[in-house]
Amino acid sequence: MKAIPFNQAQTAALRWFDRIAAALSLLLLISAYYLLLNLKIFGHDEVHYYHDFTFKLKEEGRWINFLLHHWLRQVPLTIHAVLFVCGSWLVLFRIAKNLTRDVGYSVVIASVLLLSPPYIEQSLWPATLLPTTLALLALSWLADKGVSHKVIYPLGGVLLFGMMQNCYFLLPLFFLRRKELEHKDIDKLGSYLFSHLFYWISGAIAGALFSSVAVFIATGQVGIVPAEWRHTAPVHDLKSLARNILYVIESFKRQVYQLWKSGSGSSPFYIFGLILLCAFRLQFWRSDFSRIIILLAVGAAFFAFSVPLAPVIQTRSLIALSVAMLIVLLVSNQPSLRIHWLSIILLLWTGWNLSINGRSYLSEHKTRAESVMRKMQTVLPDHPSNYETVAIFGQMDKRYREAQIFNSPPYTRSIVFASGAKDYWDCRTSSKECDVLAHKFNLASRSINQAIEFIGTSDNIAVILLGSGTVHYKPTDASSHR
Repeated sequence: MKAIPFNQAQTAALRWFDRIAAALSLLLLISAYYLLLNLKIFGHDEVHYYHDFTFKLKEEGRWINFLLHHWLRQVPLTIHAVLFVCGSWLVLFRIAKNLTRDVGYSVVIASVLLLSPPYIEQSLWPATLLPTTLALLALSWLADKGVSHKVIYPLGGVLLFGMMQNCYFLLPLFFLRRKELEHKDIDKLGSYLFSHLFYWISGAIAGALFSSVAVFIATGQVGIVPAEWRHTAPVHDLKSLARNILYVIESFKRQVYQLWKSGSGSSPFYIFGLILLCAFRLQFWRSDFSRIIILLAVGAAFFAFSVPLAPVIQTRSLIALSVAMLIVLLVSNQPSLRIHWLSIILLLWTGWNLSINGRSYLSEHKTRAESVMRKMQTVLPDHPSNYETVAIFGQMDKRYREAQIFNSPPYTRSIVFASGAKDYWDCRTSSKECDVLAHKFNLASRSINQAIEFIGTSDNIAVILLGSGTVHYKPTDASSHR
């Protein structure tokens, strides 16, 4: 169907409508992410909380994060957070400009996409994500300059599998430009899509292989060994393959439902508006067909990639799914005022719901983590930065609300370092250093009545004991310290 040109009044009204919508979408974005500016504790395994990032290299193959670890730690996390949000918005804005040349509409699209739950959750790891964000910006710039997908996918695979692998699956969105998908006959379009699929899969394989080689060169470990908490279930035969496929399908359905619920607020009026938008867009289905195929592939790609190991699939890993899902449902590039306006109204409605959920998520994280940090700071006689090391023994009774964080080694580590401590010993895992402290303060069997208690210092090492009840500490070789 040919585009019907807008008259002057319609064009002026559309321009003002887009500007107002763009301003509102940016306000929604700010209202969700402003908490990052005053956040004291970020993601539990953020780079700033580890002097050595080798474990992440071995577990996830992030060789670029491993190489940049020292330099990333030199920049405050708040600055990383600002750069991550701004950089991610620019990436999404470039993707939106591939769908529409309208700047205001693109601003609305990018802002709402950045409010999706995976981006909100990933914002707690801004230093880890910043190199990935910069790589995506560079790759999108190369794609806009006309660099072939035959170069972008292999290059992106090598780079992104050395950082946050799940962001690799966004790359096809850099090629959603109208001129590349329209005005092609069926044979040429099919060949074009197959070429993208082939190089997209090849890029992922190249990235995974390159990461494995980097892990071997740096550590001597053969292959990438995922962390235990991911509960991987490798495929060994047809039965295990079927098991993994069923698990991945169920995870896909559950995550799609959660994303839908977060964006729609389960409102019947929202559903009616979405049905109306689909009905209006139906007349343009031919021009949308190839674009929707690509978007569906992008949404499902991470799940397909997960089949061989079937790891725990978390919402924060599903950036590609959330972006593809929102674009498929809410974004149109058709020359129709009613479609354009209804699309923006639904985008703003979705942005409102996502902004509320995102602000609630970050606020809950801030409240819980900082309350635990204050509890620890209150127990210590001096500020944590005045000690050479903070050492923690024991497990907190589960009836205390802080127990879930205190009893998790990674979460406790982030709390201790965020409080200003120079170093941290987790003495829930026995070591020679912890054995010495345990023997000195008689912690092999000591009863305490508090949930958390300061025991004393030794060589300016502050010792904290978690309870309550009797602590049974098993040293590696207690006789060597007697």
